[in-house]
Amino acid sequence: MEIVFVEAYKEFGGLVKGILKEIAKFAGEIFDVDENAGIYTKIKSRHMEFSSYHDNLGSYLVVYKKDLGIVLEKEKYILLSDGNVINVDLWDYITYELANTALKDVDPEVIEKITGKELLLEEEFGDYVELSFDGMNMRIYGNKTQITLPNMKISESEEVIKELLLRMEEFLK
Repeated sequence: MEIVFVEAYKEFGGLVKGILKEIAKFAGEIFDVDENAGIYTKIKSRHMEFSSYHDNLGSYLVVYKKDLGIVLEKEKYILLSDGNVINVDLWDYITYELANTALKDVDPEVIEKITGKELLLEEEFGDYVELSFDGMNMRIYGNKTQITLPNMKISESEEVIKELLLRMEEFLK
């Protein structure tokens, strides 16, 4: 099974003014950008999105490249209204995709045993089943599984995903 980083997501309250322009060197090809007083108030690129929502009541940041997420954890690029510059301490959620998982026909109680986490909710949607566990969500499609982990750094989430992958591989032998 192959592990693919999908995204890391973070919301900020109304205290964020923007993101420093220096982030552009990591952002990849930029598709859309708004700039004010030397900072980005909105940026959409190949590797990230940053924008405000609900008439500037808050902002969100999404990264699609793991290395950029790690940079944003370590270095300060997010400008607050009070002039301080911060980094991302924890992501609200981080999503990975595991290919060739073949979990679609596996009983959710068995998946609960594999994960070692309590199954809280199971919902079926058109082309996938969503399982909500204590501290993790899974979307199981035909031959792939998306796993979303809350409130972590990327390095922590990688350890959780690797451990889960080992448990799945043992089960699917």
